[in-house]
Parts: sequence; structure tokens; C-alpha cells
Amino acid sequence: MALVRRTAETPPDGDRRNRPRDPPALVAALTDPDPNVRRWAALDLDGETGAIAPLAAALSGESDQAVREALLSTLAGIGGPEVVGALVPHLRSKDATLRNTCVEWLGQIPATADAVPGLIGDDDAAVRALAVTLVAALHDPRVPGWLLDVVADDPDANVCGAAIGELADVGDETACTVIEAAAARFPSDPFIAFAARTSVARLAGSG
Repeated sequence: MALVRRTAETPPDGDRRNRPRDPPALVAALTDPDPNVRRWAALDLDGETGAIAPLAAALSGESDQAVREALLSTLAGIGGPEVVGALVPHLRSKDATLRNTCVEWLGQIPATADAVPGLIGDDDAAVRALAVTLVAALHDPRVPGWLLDVVADDPDANVCGAAIGELADVGDETACTVIEAAAARFPSDPFIAFAARTSVARLAGSG
């Protein structure tokens, strides 16, 4: 299912975009004890390409979800390969909420597509599983092919099953053979069997 980008709320004290900005002071405010100060500092850094590194670094130690969303909203608004490179390492975080939130926002950055081959080929199955979710959110013509590669080659049943499920939304009936072959690789896995049966029925019916 495609993810829908969220937008930050308007600050309660008016449109801050019309105010003079002091990027170094805003970067310093990312570590302020008050989460509201951190949140608006993150939002006020919108468009500041020089703040990519501190914004991404702030994610690691940030426990307030509203502040995290502000950090990620600003980073996604800046976009580009540097932002993607700064966010991808967070997919290995032990914090599940941070991992999932980063996946959601990475899915809104077109440059993320360039990182997909490395992510779906990662040694860590947990990263590959997140990559499947990420790939499904991208608006890129290569998405069906990437998912087919995962279904055809990934050795992990959970990753493969997730890709089968996503492929049902973006593939066509030509994917059925690959899905059936994947199910044969995991003959005793009920999740794969169910995902394959459901996806094949849906794709075959769309032809």
C-alpha cells in the first residue's frame, strides 16, 4: 500500500517562514531540553541543506515522536541523495518506531530509488524486509521488477512473503510463475502459501 506523506502543522504563533532565520541557532536548539523548542527548530530548518547532518544525527537520540516527525519532514522536504544517505543507516536502529518512521519518509523521497538495489540485497533480512515496504511506497516504474527480484531470489521466507503481498498490488499476471516458484521454495511455510495463493488469484484475475 502506498504511503501518504504527512505535513507539519502550522506553528501556533503564526507563519514562521516570514521570520529572520538563524540556522546555527536553530541547529543548537535541536538539543534543547524542551521538545516544543526542538520541534519548531527542526521545522524552521526547512530548506537548509547545510543542516542535513545535524538533523539526521538528532534522530538517533530523539525520543519524542512529534519531534522525530518534524526532523523527518524537514529532511524529506530537502530531499536528495545526501538526505537518503543520512537516513538509511537508521533502518538498522534497535528502535522499531524510528525504523518504521524512517521507511515512511524515505518512501516520499525520489532519490531513495537509487538506494534500493543495495537495500534489497543487504545481508540483514530485517533490513531487506523494511526495503520491501519502502519499495512498495516509491512511485518508480522499476518497483514491480525490484519486487520480482526479491520474490525470485530472497532466501528469507518473511522477506519473500512480504514481497509477494506487495507484488499483488503492482504486478500483473506475468508475475504468477515467479510467485508460484517462490512458494515451492518454502513448501512448509503457511504464510508463503497463503500469500502466494492470494496474490496469484488476484493477478490472474486482473489479466
